[in-house]
Amino acid sequence: MIKLNSWLVYIVFLIIALFREYFNEGLRWMLEKGQELERKIESFFQLNGYKTQRNVVLEGRSGGKHEIDVLAEKSDGITTFRVMVECKAWNKPIEKDVVSKVSYVVRDLGPK
Repeated sequence: MIKLNSWLVYIVFLIIALFREYFNEGLRWMLEKGQELERKIESFFQLNGYKTQRNVVLEGRSGGKHEIDVLAEKSDGITTFRVMVECKAWNKPIEKDVVSKVSYVVRDLGPK
């Protein structure tokens, strides 16, 4: 049977607790960063005459529900322009599968 030094166990638990705190802070920071980007994108469209909604859930033709970060709509009386924005506040390139998912969502929602 292996006996663990109580100090070693304490240090391991302390490291795990610090890692959790750091990880949770990182997640909180990323979430806040993403929400800030959404607000800025929404504000841009509002300043340009669009009606906007954030984090709106729409049902696609497939019956699946899709959450849209920013949905902006503007009408000139003849045509309605509808813009869907998927915000990614990442400090690295957007991966191909993320772009493919957005492409699928656009096709599933289709023209209004």
